[in-house]
Amino acid sequence: MRFVPDTPVNDASDDALGFREFVDLIQRSIFNTETPFVYGILGDWGIGKTSILRLLHTKIEDASPTPDGDVFVPIWFNAWEYENESNLIYPLLHAIRADYKTRVANPAEMRTFLQHFRDVAAASVLLSMDLSVQAVTKELTGEALKFKDITEQLEAIKKHTDTVETVLAEWTDTVGKIKTAFSDLLDTYAIDLARGQAFGADGVQFVILIDDLDRCLPETVIRVLENLKNHLTVSRCVFVLALNARIVYQGISVKYGGATVDGREYLEKFLNYSFYVPEPTPQSVRKFVQDRIARLVPDADQQMHYVDYFRQFGAILEDSRFVNPRKIKRILNRLLLFIAKYEQVTTNVQLRQFNLSEYPTPNLVRLITMAEYFPTLFQLFLYDPKKAEAARKRLTFNASDFDAAQFEHDFGVPITANLPQLAAVSRLFELQEARDQTKPSLVEQAQAVYSITRLV
Repeated sequence: MRFVPDTPVNDASDDALGFREFVDLIQRSIFNTETPFVYGILGDWGIGKTSILRLLHTKIEDASPTPDGDVFVPIWFNAWEYENESNLIYPLLHAIRADYKTRVANPAEMRTFLQHFRDVAAASVLLSMDLSVQAVTKELTGEALKFKDITEQLEAIKKHTDTVETVLAEWTDTVGKIKTAFSDLLDTYAIDLARGQAFGADGVQFVILIDDLDRCLPETVIRVLENLKNHLTVSRCVFVLALNARIVYQGISVKYGGATVDGREYLEKFLNYSFYVPEPTPQSVRKFVQDRIARLVPDADQQMHYVDYFRQFGAILEDSRFVNPRKIKRILNRLLLFIAKYEQVTTNVQLRQFNLSEYPTPNLVRLITMAEYFPTLFQLFLYDPKKAEAARKRLTFNASDFDAAQFEHDFGVPITANLPQLAAVSRLFELQEARDQTKPSLVEQAQAVYSITRLV
């Protein structure tokens, strides 16, 4: 057995979750979009947004030029790699330049492109208002002050109005040119790309795919969205952003200090249209699990030996609608670790040690999933048999008569904030108590699961 890392899908042949039709829809939409345009691909962490972007990148690359002679150039940018950069436009420009170098072979053609590149880069440095204020205060006092300290210089500013006006006017003029400079940059790229080709520069468009933006700090996400919308939405350019909407809403809350702002309406200011990642079908979840198992347990004889465990694993997740690909990988890894630890343990009733066959697989899958993603609920099953049995009977989150407040009072576990998520996967919590006293009780099952969570 071996563990498989959490890597995205890069090729359609590896698309076990069936994203192909969804990707085809996005690609067709992009090819029929008037620019400038900003698309959002929205979904929770681990649902497959990166895989979708990868597949989309390949799809766009393979479909150009179109029968009409249009060329779509996909450019990949991972925002998370530059999380600590104060100016994310600059590394984005580098991604465009790197793509340009791979497609335009003649270095002599790069002179105009690089000049526009420098113009955009220089203007992007001044996008921070804090930088502009530092420039003004340095001009006045010889010391670059932070924005929060500017009030101390109000009198000096009043006395040097002409100097302040000159500095701010130059800053405003430079920043105001960034959109024009960026448009010129892409126009030059299109002209150089079309030189000597069967297609014309007018039919060249750029699709900039920005991944992992939702892994950045919420305030960084908002800053990037604002810069893109205000400075980089230009003709012949389509942006496709993979986002977790909840992270954007958090950023909005931070930006406005908790003021009541409708996160959806605010996001609509930046995204012209949003695609929501569809929930995988039961058939695709089953196929995905089978594919992961084939990688984790490559030996065919071993697969047959563990076939019942794997069959039940897939069936429970499918029945529970627990379909997040990244989470499935993690749970499967833990199940294999449990098998590795307990398969060879000799049954000893006195010491309450059990071998693998004594543990009911449905409970194992459910408990491992709870330990990984609902740890406060999992704690209810670790030590007290009476509490564990009471909790087992009360985990009916989608029942019409379920009382969340009473549950929180009785067990001391906060669930109200996560109730919609719990209700959506409510069948995941249908644990069964062991009736054979020679086999591990529910508490002992939970403790065995807990023992492997401490190993990883």
